[in-house]
Amino acid sequence: MVEEVVNSILAAEDEAKRRVEAAQAKAAETVACAEAEADRIRRDAQSENKKYQQERLARAEEQIALEAQRLLAERNARTEDEISELRQNVDGAVKFILESL
Repeated sequence: MVEEVVNSILAAEDEAKRRVEAAQAKAAETVACAEAEADRIRRDAQSENKKYQQERLARAEEQIALEAQRLLAERNARTEDEISELRQNVDGAVKFILESL
């Protein structure tokens, strides 16, 4: 009877060790899966952030180009107005000089 109890205890210990080893293996597998998932999420987030940054940069460059075109057109129009005014002044000065002769 004592032998049966000892054998039962030893069998229970063996079963407990097996279960602990199985639980440890399952835990290691779960940790590895979680780490892989975290790495995937991190890569996806980095990719999304890079894409967002590129889109924002492209939009900013478009806005800058449009603003530059607007300013250039404004400056060109102002320059043309000033050239026209200068021509009129030169024409007036030439006319004045010619009439003075």
